[in-house]
Amino acid sequence: MQINAARCSSKHILPARLIREQFLNFFVKEKNHSFVRSSPVVPFCDKSLAFVNAGMNQFKNVFLDRQQPPYPRVANTQKCVRVGGKHNDLEIIGSDGYHHTFFEMLGNWSFNDYFKKEACTMALELLTGPYKINPNRLYVTYFKGDAELGLEPDLETFEIWRSLGFAKERILPFDKKDNFWEMGDVGPCGPCTEIHFDHLGTSLRADFVNSGLADLTELWNLVFIQYNRNSDGSISSLPHKNIDTGMGFERLVAVLQEKSSNYDTDLFLPLFDGIQKACPRASPYAGTFTNDLDKDYRILADHGRMVTACIADGMFPDNNYKLRRVLRKMILVGEKSFGNDRLVFEIIPRVVESLGETFPEMQNFNQILKVVDHEFEIYKNLRKDVSKGIKTVPLKMVDLIENDLLDYPGIIFAYKNLMLEREKWKRDEKSQKLIVPNEYAFKLCDTYGLDVDAIGRLCEMEQLLWNRAEFRSTSKRLNAKLKKFGGNVEQKILEKEKIEEISSKFNIRRTNDIYKYNSQWDEAKKKYVTQRITAKIIAAVTKDNKIWQLVTDKSNFYHESGGQVSDKGLFLQENVKFSVKNVFFENGFVIHEGSFDTEGSFSVGSDVEMIVNDDFRTGTTSHHTATHLLNGIARAEFALPCCQKSSLVLSDQLKLELSIYGPRLTREQYQRLENGVRDAIKSGFAVRIDVIDEQKLLSMSDVVTVPGEIYPDTGLRLVQVGNSVSKELCCGTHAQNTAHLGDFCLTNVKLTGRASYIFTAVVGDAAKEAHRLGEELLAQAKDIQRTMNKDNVSMIERDIMDLQETLRASEEAKQFVPYCVKNEILSILGEVEAKCRAVSKEQLREFVEIEMKSLLEAKPKEEHPFLVHYLASALLMESVPLHRVTKYVTDRPIIVISYTGTTVKARCCVPEEFQSTDFNAEKWLLQVAHVFESQIETTKGSKIVCNMKDKRINVNLFAYKLEKALGNANAFAEFYFLKKS
Repeated sequence: MQINAARCSSKHILPARLIREQFLNFFVKEKNHSFVRSSPVVPFCDKSLAFVNAGMNQFKNVFLDRQQPPYPRVANTQKCVRVGGKHNDLEIIGSDGYHHTFFEMLGNWSFNDYFKKEACTMALELLTGPYKINPNRLYVTYFKGDAELGLEPDLETFEIWRSLGFAKERILPFDKKDNFWEMGDVGPCGPCTEIHFDHLGTSLRADFVNSGLADLTELWNLVFIQYNRNSDGSISSLPHKNIDTGMGFERLVAVLQEKSSNYDTDLFLPLFDGIQKACPRASPYAGTFTNDLDKDYRILADHGRMVTACIADGMFPDNNYKLRRVLRKMILVGEKSFGNDRLVFEIIPRVVESLGETFPEMQNFNQILKVVDHEFEIYKNLRKDVSKGIKTVPLKMVDLIENDLLDYPGIIFAYKNLMLEREKWKRDEKSQKLIVPNEYAFKLCDTYGLDVDAIGRLCEMEQLLWNRAEFRSTSKRLNAKLKKFGGNVEQKILEKEKIEEISSKFNIRRTNDIYKYNSQWDEAKKKYVTQRITAKIIAAVTKDNKIWQLVTDKSNFYHESGGQVSDKGLFLQENVKFSVKNVFFENGFVIHEGSFDTEGSFSVGSDVEMIVNDDFRTGTTSHHTATHLLNGIARAEFALPCCQKSSLVLSDQLKLELSIYGPRLTREQYQRLENGVRDAIKSGFAVRIDVIDEQKLLSMSDVVTVPGEIYPDTGLRLVQVGNSVSKELCCGTHAQNTAHLGDFCLTNVKLTGRASYIFTAVVGDAAKEAHRLGEELLAQAKDIQRTMNKDNVSMIERDIMDLQETLRASEEAKQFVPYCVKNEILSILGEVEAKCRAVSKEQLREFVEIEMKSLLEAKPKEEHPFLVHYLASALLMESVPLHRVTKYVTDRPIIVISYTGTTVKARCCVPEEFQSTDFNAEKWLLQVAHVFESQIETTKGSKIVCNMKDKRINVNLFAYKLEKALGNANAFAEFYFLKKS
């Protein structure tokens, strides 16, 4: 095919939507490719990646020949995120017109179908045909070889481009930095050929290709996947030759819309318009690269796209600090540059409008906004806390904390500790800078929550030397030290030498534990029975002849994983019995830990009968299936963004921690959740388990996964309850039918954060008993409520205390009560207690009234012209308002003293007609206050009415002081009131 050198300019500017559509139509309809949807940006099965960063990620295991390809040739547009690792564009976002944290990768793939010539031919046909790009603006590159890798120059690709009409001066050789593509430190790789586009097109500019010019950029990369990078750095040939191409959609749109910057296209301009409308005082986006405001426009738009894509794909800021950091940067940029920290809420709906048709998972942007709102509130509160601590650090650190490190709450404390510890460190002889020990850097991570980026910034700020590369090995060593395998036995029994010994002696490199799933429901016994097997002891270690760790060639015991605890059971060999108390997995082998119940031991190489405790296994199996029901029904019932944070499956209960974003859940919602699980159990849904691989997983859109969890790429167990109740990946053991669970009871809910809930529940007989006990206790509470009246308060109060004690005792004895029922009981008892208190207060007020009336009858005014009284009935009250007491006496001066709890009060009233120069309320009450070492509250009218400030008095001293106070008050009144009157 010869290139027509004439300019092929489009007459009309195509919108981005049609440009994407043309690409897919070209490969799917014209070149027989099958369309596969974009995989999520969360890499489910690849622990080497934080985010999907290229279109080929989902086909990595196809290239490695571990999985069958979905089709011989495929095409798609893949969502990609690059904010870390080998491809990290985060720090330069906004500074140029072609880097992004989120972008689309248009790609076509061949899996042992076509190779170099076809890939190059189709790429050029699309660019110069449907897209009408002038070939004189294109340059192509090829791999010039590498002696270290032992690879010759890729002259085959050079000749292919020559045959397609490219002049020699437009076919350029580059080294492995530019033309040997690798996904990461390990994995599929190969030479590539890149197609570059010259935005100017005024002259030959071959010398400027790959020099970082904004107007001469890479457009399409065609990778010839034929090697694998091994962990030791070497490369080896793959079984098949494959094609992996990737073209940045944003760059293609800029080319076809005749823009020099990706940000000047219809992918971004609507986002800028939204920002400007929300901030009318801000200048409109001008597209310059010298204006900080324009840079911040680009940052907000780019980051808004990334945040939307990540959250829509089930990634949450709680589980990914890089996503959290990008979101917080958006909030900070919006506040500082536009005076609006809520711009993210304006941007996300516009991102969805732009991309939602292509990626339907984004369309429910209200769910995305709820997650963002949750993070916004956390960030706002964190900034308040950090702002207080900023006052205690040097000025040079303030910007560092505000701009970059606010997502590390321990940064201020870490900095203070660093300043104390640095005096102990050695200096580098050459630079004389202090060297940060890697053990201390580990402390910054483990104790203060910093990561390597944060530590690096601190070191740069304080001009400290730190070897980040060496830190990785130190961190692994120290982390391993913190972990103890096998509970009581700290020794790892399967180091490399031990594995080689096992392999040599028994010709086995792993335990076959497929038997752990061989359990069947026994209807007569009402439990799951696990098949017994005979296995060979292939390794045995003991620390003190009490606790042993035994490795077998096969096992029917479930080892602790997926949140489910391990099985318990027995090993039998003639008269020797070994109790298995813990099971764990190490380097491919299942290790059974326990102790011998009889004399003797097992010799390596001998056979044992392995018996799983069926009652214990039935408990864990049932509670694990109930955990899935709880998770699935919570998502359906609340219709809120929800992600699993952790789970614990025991034989006698389960705990499930969920982040549920939105308004705080109510008791009624908890009840609906419990009812939903109970209904699913009554319905008797079948539980289906399918074993799938990564390719099958990526073709499904309704599978629930744990954010941040890395799953195997093959042998994935997909657990599905009914048609739509629950569909999760899980390696645990499960019931075959929900009816086998018997019943379900939610026993506790603990709110551990603004949106984090820990649900505790039981199933089976424990759940049935919990509901029975709950009904019984609720009936008692309602009976107390029904029978309470003002004549039986004392009895009712005793009944309340008895019922409260029953609830406490039941919890201690693990006799569960349904959480919602317990709350209802406590609510009823609270209402009754309030009524009892009201009745008691009324009755006590009656006591006060009786006491005061009795006082006036016993002491008529004619015989007692003034009163000094201790209010005895106050002892029965929590508090007494003395102003109400003194209202009973209006015809003479009075002092009243009360003692409630450990507090003494006093009040004095002297009507104006009884006052004199020497006698008034203030002067009279002072005689009492002095005795109790208190003060009086002087006011404008304190000569008429005066109060003593409350004073705490030990009960042992009160009687003595009371007698003295009464005597002083009486003596003062007799002398200054009676004698002078």
